[in-house]
Amino acid sequence: AKMGAEPTAGCRADWRWFRERAFLRPCLAATNVDEVALRQIVPRIMNDQDDEMKRQMRRGVPQQEALQAACVQIKEQVGRYCSAALLQRDTAMLRFAEQGGDDAFRALQAIGVLHPPWLKWEGGSKRRKDALRMFSACLEETRVNRDYELTSRVVRVATAKQYDSTRPPPEALALPEVNHVISAADAQRLRYGKGFEGVLVIDPQPAFLTPDQMRSAFETLERRIVNGGTKVSGNPCNVGAHHGFLPANPSDEEGKKQGLCPATCLLLRRMSALPALIAKHAGWPRPLAVPALMQLGYYPAQTGAQYQVHLDRQPNEVGNKREITFLIYVNTGWDLSVNGGSLRLFPDVDGTDDPIDVTPASGRLVVFRSGDQRHAVLPCTHGKRLALTLWVEYLAD
Repeated sequence: AKMGAEPTAGCRADWRWFRERAFLRPCLAATNVDEVALRQIVPRIMNDQDDEMKRQMRRGVPQQEALQAACVQIKEQVGRYCSAALLQRDTAMLRFAEQGGDDAFRALQAIGVLHPPWLKWEGGSKRRKDALRMFSACLEETRVNRDYELTSRVVRVATAKQYDSTRPPPEALALPEVNHVISAADAQRLRYGKGFEGVLVIDPQPAFLTPDQMRSAFETLERRIVNGGTKVSGNPCNVGAHHGFLPANPSDEEGKKQGLCPATCLLLRRMSALPALIAKHAGWPRPLAVPALMQLGYYPAQTGAQYQVHLDRQPNEVGNKREITFLIYVNTGWDLSVNGGSLRLFPDVDGTDDPIDVTPASGRLVVFRSGDQRHAVLPCTHGKRLALTLWVEYLAD
């Protein structure tokens, strides 16, 4: 420029790169959510809920019920802080986009937060306003999902240390009476199988429980639901479903205090013993741990409950340590043509196979790798669909 020469194409490219790079700093500031500050709020909320849980137990509320209520309150209170932080961030992004124009849109696209990513700031003022309006609408539509993800991540990371101390290795919960359920060949398929080859669908013989025991377990869990032992799902992909938590390895005495019959306790213990077979036969590549709680999932027909296609652990998801998913169905007399509610399994991302539907038959076991197998729950059209889910987790990367 000093010599009065015309800028070359290379000069223009270098200048554009420098200008766009300079825009990344204010862009990152506008899109930042201070998750460290949010995590620092969690211990105070946990302490308050711990005090409330103790008050509930002194009034005669079972420990597991009081614990579940406390967990729900912790997530709801943390969620309010996360919602406010996310709204503030979205407002800052819109302001940055409006003031920065094309450079701002390029910067937002470069760091992967422009939705939809093909938006461009070009043309006359009307087209620019339309692009900004579309960006704003997309942020609004996705905020519920992003709010849920942020809250879950903040709570998981903030409570990781306390949570890790409650997880025994699979070998500590092994039971010889379930050795027949998962063979060495099954475990190898689970570890190495591609697509559907890596999914186990097993109807154990002998079954986990006798028919009478399974009916008793179903009735116990049904009473738990009626008495408020589950909460409506807050996951926007899982609208209409109810979820609660049960101890993973209760003795009959411990279960009785929580309103669980002996058959239910036996089913929970036997389910918690299954990961030891995977660790024994497959030599899993990283150490496994069994969480203290498993999930009770309830899909009532009257709400149209279903679960959209998802993974139990997304790639690079912070704080989510789910490694292997174990599902057992507690339904009795399930007729697929009447009740619906199939588990739909999808091939891996590169596969070309059609999805496979698995009937949630009584006592059926389904096992798959949490981070690989995409799946969904189809609507339950009649009756009550009950399932127990145990997410076996990894200890470290």
